[in-house]
Amino acid sequence: MSEFDKKCSKCRNYNGNILICESCAHYKPKQTVFQRITTSPEMLVDKLVYDWGHLCHNGDVKIYWKSTILLDAVFYSKSEAISATLEELNKVSK
Repeated sequence: MSEFDKKCSKCRNYNGNILICESCAHYKPKQTVFQRITTSPEMLVDKLVYDWGHLCHNGDVKIYWKSTILLDAVFYSKSEAISATLEELNKVSK
């Protein structure tokens, strides 16, 4: 048996292609990390915002957030940074 003469994991028939079964059209390619995180902007956006710094003023701690694609912007909450980054990703993807 050659490496191209594999059994389909779904119907167990032999086929000549290890990704597509000619008998049942079973198809199951492995996704790369890049394919997984770029499936949609929503999957990617959380990875593009980060905690930029903290400022303590009269005992009140403020956390500032940045986006890797909105370089000049500073946000006062993570959700605000995510929303703005998602909006920018949606513009770019169109």
